[in-house]
Amino acid sequence: MAFSPALGAEDSEGAIGYTGYRIQLNPMMVPYKTPSGLRYEVLTVRLRLPEGNERPGCWMIPIIHEKILMYLYEANLTPADFQGQRREVLAKNMFDAVIRASDRSLYTGLTLVNDNSEPITPETDPRSATLTTQCK
Repeated sequence: MAFSPALGAEDSEGAIGYTGYRIQLNPMMVPYKTPSGLRYEVLTVRLRLPEGNERPGCWMIPIIHEKILMYLYEANLTPADFQGQRREVLAKNMFDAVIRASDRSLYTGLTLVNDNSEPITPETDPRSATLTTQCK
């Protein structure tokens, strides 16, 4: 599921009538606390850009990646934050951090990639695959 404030609700990545390109960021090692100490969860994020904002959205990716990492470090997460509804809340909070670091017009949604997510490939989405490669 993806959080999309443009639609005002949760929505799947391939929503009908929802255009724009996706950029997949490099995976992040996210710290979380357990009774036995600090552990790490790997998270991969996709950001959706509205058509026409590819260049500024791409230019901001290194800054956005850093701001997401800073938010995640300060969030004091637990293992439960990576599952179910709390995962959706985490995605919303991460998107809020993205908007604070940039502008609401640059990105329209954030998706946490999971095992069921369709990969971004040149065959399925050539423009998003190109942006993902070039913007890292």
